[in-house]
Amino acid sequence: MNQLVIMGAMVVAAFFGACGQIMLNKGSKILELSLLALITNWYLWGFAFFYGLGVIINIAGYKFGGKVSVIYPVISLSYIFAAFLAWKFLGESINSWTWGGTVIIMLGVAVIGFGATQ
Repeated sequence: MNQLVIMGAMVVAAFFGACGQIMLNKGSKILELSLLALITNWYLWGFAFFYGLGVIINIAGYKFGGKVSVIYPVISLSYIFAAFLAWKFLGESINSWTWGGTVIIMLGVAVIGFGATQ
């Protein structure tokens, strides 16, 4: 399968991973250490769902010929998605250091992506 298609799927997997992190954050805030509370904590179920989707997409990417040296760096986009989602849904602020790191990650993934298509 084309590495570009696999990379696109990994971007989706990274987004699902970031969604899972937001759900885990929200779920941990209301976490109680009882079996019933764990079972009824829908944020934790959302975390498992989104992370599970991300893992399934990762498995498919490797199954269809994805290269670890390409796929794994693309998953680092989850940091960018998580920062944006945390800002949007958790009210976290994003400072200039975070934006600078985000730009560096995006440039690195772009360089790797370009190299994968050559």
